[in-house]
Amino acid sequence: MGAENVLADHPAWAARNDASDVLADWSAVTVDAAGNIHVTWHGTASTLIYGNDEGFYIRKPAAAAGAVGGWQRAVTLAPIDRGAGRIFSYAPSVLADAATDRVLAVSFYEVTPELAEIFDGVYRVLKGGVPDGAPVVFSRLAARAIASGHRGAATSLWFPVAARRPLVTADKRQWLATLGTVVMPDAEDAPYLVVLQRIDATAVLGRAR
Repeated sequence: MGAENVLADHPAWAARNDASDVLADWSAVTVDAAGNIHVTWHGTASTLIYGNDEGFYIRKPAAAAGAVGGWQRAVTLAPIDRGAGRIFSYAPSVLADAATDRVLAVSFYEVTPELAEIFDGVYRVLKGGVPDGAPVVFSRLAARAIASGHRGAATSLWFPVAARRPLVTADKRQWLATLGTVVMPDAEDAPYLVVLQRIDATAVLGRAR
């Protein structure tokens, strides 16, 4: 049985001799049809504070899959951007498409520091392990409520998970399918909804053959 430290060549994730928190959690691995390995996690290498996480992704090409090392550089999926209303992000997962060597990495992020645990969903396209465009918000439930002055009524999306393969419809369009929990405003007996959401990814992945 072989084992290796995926982040061995990333000094930012090494242990520190101070009070800083360098933590990695919620890790997941996907192997696509071509044999490329895709790993995601969230952690605090950039903030050094427990709970102030960002989502990360790293790829190991199929050519290196049987050896130690060979990992590409780690990528921050939804970097903190307070001006854009994107704070900490968590629990990334991926759709990995071997035909185009593209990944759609899904996570959810805190919309505002003033209201705890109010989240929207975001995804990032990567090609060959490298970002291919900026993060794309696919759920704006919380942001819209806040922008309209209804902070106390903000509905948010928690823990969206990406299907590992595209959903293909009869017209050959390809879709990113996510499953997440929609949390209603904090009130007694408010429901939690498990919601399947489809995002058209045909422009990224092309039409199915």
